[in-house]
Amino acid sequence: MKKLLAFVALVLACTASMKAQVKVTCNGKEVATNEVVTFYADVDEGDGSGEALVSDPKIVNTGDETVNLEVIVLIDRKLVPENIFTWCGINGLCDEVVSMTTKKKVPLAPGQSVDMALHANFKSGNYMTANASVTVMADNETVNKFVIRYVYADPTGISQVKADNKGLQVNGSTLSYAFGSAAPRTISLYATDGRLVKRAATTAANGTVSLAGMQRGLYLATTGMGSSVKIMVK
Repeated sequence: MKKLLAFVALVLACTASMKAQVKVTCNGKEVATNEVVTFYADVDEGDGSGEALVSDPKIVNTGDETVNLEVIVLIDRKLVPENIFTWCGINGLCDEVVSMTTKKKVPLAPGQSVDMALHANFKSGNYMTANASVTVMADNETVNKFVIRYVYADPTGISQVKADNKGLQVNGSTLSYAFGSAAPRTISLYATDGRLVKRAATTAANGTVSLAGMQRGLYLATTGMGSSVKIMVK
């Protein structure tokens, strides 16, 4: 009985070790299990189509042994005929995702990393959110499951919102505010799809909010007191 328990403990320890040595990162931060990683498509000013060419997330072997990496991408059936995804990562070969399930395998040496490089291309005016569920396996053990979300938003959505620039001004990657008096206020920044992306509370009459690290695109900043400004992050 003791030998059996010792064997089970060894198996569990090996599995835990495997999970510890293969990690998924995005923008330098580790991606948690079931996390949703979101990217926004750039809108072509010429034909209005949307394109998200991203290398992240990355998969890295932090251990001291080579592992057999297998990555599985699962998309919704209704997305298959749209031909949205092109997968150029893992093995360096670019393939169109033409079925619900697509797999890629490659040996991953100690210290080596590979990019997901799952690109999304949207037809002009076909605004949508497209999800791809990703399963990462090492030596037949599942080490992570997460979702990559691509948003192709109508760039005119915020343009139709009336903007009162009084009190708010954008200068490069900084949003400055100047109000008539000090009072509790909350400055909120929204993406074109209505998602809240940043919030800052202040009681000062003057100050700044950093926009550094925000993805390129159009945003709306509001104070909740009648002031709003359209922000283009480039």
